[in-house]
Amino acid sequence: MNTACCIRITLAAVALCLAAGWTPSETARLSVLDYYRDLPADVFQCETDTAPDPAARERLIVHRNIPHGYIRAMVEGFPLEVALFRERDTVRDIVAVSLECGDGCMCRRLDFLVREADGWRSVRADVFPAAEAIEAALGRDTGYAFQLPETGTTIRVVDVESRAQLLTLPWDGRRFHISKQ
Repeated sequence: MNTACCIRITLAAVALCLAAGWTPSETARLSVLDYYRDLPADVFQCETDTAPDPAARERLIVHRNIPHGYIRAMVEGFPLEVALFRERDTVRDIVAVSLECGDGCMCRRLDFLVREADGWRSVRADVFPAAEAIEAALGRDTGYAFQLPETGTTIRVVDVESRAQLLTLPWDGRRFHISKQ
């Protein structure tokens, strides 16, 4: 093959990829399972001193909806939810982690993490309403829990006992907002 022919084939391949909507950056995006495997060890620790290795983490999963960016696992008998949110207009993925173990439990956790070159960093203060604002909207400071979305991008705030929805926290592509709907 001559050089001109190789160039034409390469340009045709690039044109086909672009016409199909494919870009190189899309193939490099990690899934919620990729992030779950790499989460910091303390996400998987409550009352034990050691975190499960990556293979053991896989066995903790009780439900997965990878195409929609959602995993539910059981960690030390408590439900752990992990959901992936993609920030609009950037390439940054935000991994929401929720461990629900009841009011007063020291392991209860809701965090929003981003993976950086030097490790994980919490961005909760940047993307999530302050606890005081949520509690003011609820009219109480206990008896509620967060449910990460299996599909969609709205976090539900529910009553711990009845699981009735109290508030929603829709994601606008940059941050979550309090909504009473």
